[in-house]
Amino acid sequence: MLRSIRRLLVAAFLPCAIACDPGSGYKTSYRAPTPADGGNSQDVGALVEWMKTTFGGIYRVHSYLVADGSCSASGTDESAQLMAQYFWVNAFEGLGATTEACLCGNTQEECRTFIAQERAGALVACLLQRTATDKVNDHAITHHWQQAGTPDGNNTCVQGGSEDVTFDRNADQIQVDHEQTLVDYPVTDGNCTDARGDAAAHGVACTHRDVLVGTWVASE
Repeated sequence: MLRSIRRLLVAAFLPCAIACDPGSGYKTSYRAPTPADGGNSQDVGALVEWMKTTFGGIYRVHSYLVADGSCSASGTDESAQLMAQYFWVNAFEGLGATTEACLCGNTQEECRTFIAQERAGALVACLLQRTATDKVNDHAITHHWQQAGTPDGNNTCVQGGSEDVTFDRNADQIQVDHEQTLVDYPVTDGNCTDARGDAAAHGVACTHRDVLVGTWVASE
């Protein structure tokens, strides 16, 4: 859980090293993951180990497809614009079993340094952060995020909505799919909330999709 809190503090206070856009991994709000086993804490440790075995490791970026305005388009490969060409997928017990992907460096050694610093408790920046908690099948996990958005001073919550993240492992390749729907909606009782942002996005066409594909190169 401390790792989750540390990630959030870094994301909140560091400037965007990639870009402060829907694909950057910086969220307008955060809803803590629920236990991926549906709430049975006795199984969380076993699920974390399964996540590590199934998804964990260092991956070389193969492609990073980005589509703005519609999730039906295949998107443009923007991998050359990423700050790093390797990413690390790790699993840990936060508020439930959690799998996380972070850009970690341009070489395997840089990634190992990143991993060592993170495990030592350093405030490392998890760039292009993607997180999922819920097991779909023996090779995929997912998570649905809610976004409250922010009030604009004119009784409107700006850029609320929802996000969906899915990790799918196939042999030595992993695909991390991120879809986002952003909407503006009326302020209620002076507040913007995750639940209302999510409800406002229901039935609205997806507005952003990015797909990170990587090839496994090392366990760590």
